[in-house]
Amino acid sequence: MPPRTPSSATGSSASSVATQATIPDAATADDAVTDDPVVVDGVLTMSGLSTSVSPWIDVGNGSVTVSFVVRNISPSPFDSTAVFWVDNAFGGFIAKTGDIAVDDLQPDETRRVQAVFTDLGQHIVLNVNAVLTPPEEVSGTEVAPIGRDVTLFVPPLFSIAVITGIAALSRVGWWAYGRYRWGLPVVVSA
Repeated sequence: MPPRTPSSATGSSASSVATQATIPDAATADDAVTDDPVVVDGVLTMSGLSTSVSPWIDVGNGSVTVSFVVRNISPSPFDSTAVFWVDNAFGGFIAKTGDIAVDDLQPDETRRVQAVFTDLGQHIVLNVNAVLTPPEEVSGTEVAPIGRDVTLFVPPLFSIAVITGIAALSRVGWWAYGRYRWGLPVVVSA
């Protein structure tokens, strides 16, 4: 059964930008592709998802960068498509890239495919997903779409700032009330 991919959501203000680049250095490519790999015998290797979160204090709550690495281990080049999307903790759709063409992946070429999602909102837990869809057959081997996912914790900085502000104001109010209640002078500077 192929991995699920969501349809487009309506009303989401999140946006995404996708990029891809070949990793020319063999040692770097080897290290990148061995991160929790899925290997389709004789055809391709796909790494797990690498992510980074950049939370902001505003309500948009920053960005999430997600990528995977794919290597063609077959003797012939092939084209694929990739798609990334983000869900909330309950599976509610937040954002999706369009289809990303991973064209002309040459034999022994290693390529990083990356998406950056911004304006995701105040979610504490995000599920980030990716599906790579290669051709149905490569060099005589049947290939199915490969899905990867990862769950992220995103600190809700806006909510933390609001709660901290309310707690600080409450503490100052409680202190002022105590000073007034016990008849102690309240010093107010001009």
